[in-house]
Amino acid sequence: MTAFYWWKGKVQHEREYRVSFKTTEDRVEQLRQWVHANHPYEVPQWIVLPTGGASEAYLAWVQAETRGGA
Repeated sequence: MTAFYWWKGKVQHEREYRVSFKTTEDRVEQLRQWVHANHPYEVPQWIVLPTGGASEAYLAWVQAETRGGA
């Protein structure tokens, strides 16, 4: 996609990609630190969405798959 935004007093436009990470609430801070350390932007977009309404099966899958050891 092409993003348009203000940065340091000027309108910028860049080609960007939207990425979604799936993790548990207790691992969000670790993931945020990793994204900010590895992203090329000085201020990468970081939005955490609540899981209200997610199915128990989906939440169990996220829990199982984000524990590592695979």
